[in-house]
Amino acid sequence: MELRIENGICGYKNVPIIKNISIGFKQGEIVGILGPNGVGKTTMFRSILGFLPLIKGNITLDNVNKSDISVKEFSKNVAYVPQSNNPPFPFAVPDVVVMGRISRLKRFERPGIKDYLVAYKALEVLSVSYLRDKIFTEISGGERQMVLIARALAQSPKLLVMDEPTANLDLGNQIRVLSTIRHLSSMGLGVLMTTHSPDHAFLCCDRVILITKNKEVVTGTVDEIVTEENLKRAYNVDVKITEIKGSDGKAIKTCVPLI
Repeated sequence: MELRIENGICGYKNVPIIKNISIGFKQGEIVGILGPNGVGKTTMFRSILGFLPLIKGNITLDNVNKSDISVKEFSKNVAYVPQSNNPPFPFAVPDVVVMGRISRLKRFERPGIKDYLVAYKALEVLSVSYLRDKIFTEISGGERQMVLIARALAQSPKLLVMDEPTANLDLGNQIRVLSTIRHLSSMGLGVLMTTHSPDHAFLCCDRVILITKNKEVVTGTVDEIVTEENLKRAYNVDVKITEIKGSDGKAIKTCVPLI
């Protein structure tokens, strides 16, 4: 399954924020979006997910125009993982995860035992079953992010859209989330994610979409796009791309800012 936006113009009340967007992602791949604050990444996400109408262009799911797909049917195939947040009520972790089953329920139907079993399985897949008896507002930021990913998995989607999944997490939790994303991709899910770290692209992405400070959009493989020249154009800072050896002896690229 593939989700695409073609010749998209995204914005608010017919005021364009970002123009001429033609991108897509499919099952089994991880596509990262890099770019400075304010260039329209969140606006584009809101448009892709249907929270915000396109000013111009088309969004398709397996070549079917999104306007011809019901919201419920779209939600069965595409799940959204927002940045970790605190809900206004102290929900139990399983209740947060089972919210992902809404698109699978009939109108006015409440989640049943089967839905909770799916929720428990999602926690198990992410190796966080120990959170089953916890309150969402009382767990750490990294754990909340894993629960939100579990909620998305409970939808049984084919594609995931993730808004800065490692935002505000410490280094250990960032790596755990990135490892989880790679695992989900190996299971056949497609992932479209935003990040502010070029290193995250090196660690887990197959392709990269870079939006420069001038709102130019360039796409390609990680090695093609995450270069010193492109990062300078995007962020107006000097960086050095270098390589280090991992524990397995393989070279790993990393981005070093030149301060």
